[in-house]
Amino acid sequence: MPESFAKRALIVFLLYFVASTVLITSVNADDTQISQAIDSVESAVIYGDGVQDDAPGIQTLLDSGVSSVALPAPKKNYSISKTLVLRSGQTLRLEPTTVIKLLPGSSCTMVVNDPKEVNAKDIRLIGGIWDMDHMNQSANPFHPEYASDTKYPYKKYGPPGYRTDVFQKHYHLDTFLGCAIQFYGVTRLEIKDLTVRNPVTYGVQVGGLKY
Repeated sequence: MPESFAKRALIVFLLYFVASTVLITSVNADDTQISQAIDSVESAVIYGDGVQDDAPGIQTLLDSGVSSVALPAPKKNYSISKTLVLRSGQTLRLEPTTVIKLLPGSSCTMVVNDPKEVNAKDIRLIGGIWDMDHMNQSANPFHPEYASDTKYPYKKYGPPGYRTDVFQKHYHLDTFLGCAIQFYGVTRLEIKDLTVRNPVTYGVQVGGLKY
């Protein structure tokens, strides 16, 4: 990771960290928790080269407990192989022209709210061009007759007992439905200034929202 890029990402992140005093006002953290969060920031590795996986580094920042993660413009684009998970009181912000792309064969939603969290609230996803790269993911899970169109294994949607006639947040968020972005059961969700490219099925899917 280029030193200048690492410093820039860390500075931007720390600006949000300090400005929002998130660990003091949002989660009532003690000194140990604050220290652990700072350690998480320093250990996060984000490349932005369009090749290496940025998901672990970005998720490390989100898991630190900070309320705002602002990713600087990358050298090329961000690449992720796993779903990014946002929790209550968190904002993930990218520049409007920054591309974040799903790596080939990942076959997962790009970003969701945490399905294990009860009564999720105040989540914001701002900016970015979210490219699911559908030609390099598993086939549309709703149409297995076209599964031969992709070289990646077909993933049937839904575990045993999955039902489509009732709302099942856990299954929706944990199941590959071909959607790029999914949020369920969130109070005060904000999604703005972003673009979705090449989803397998839908660009953005939301449900059970409240204000």
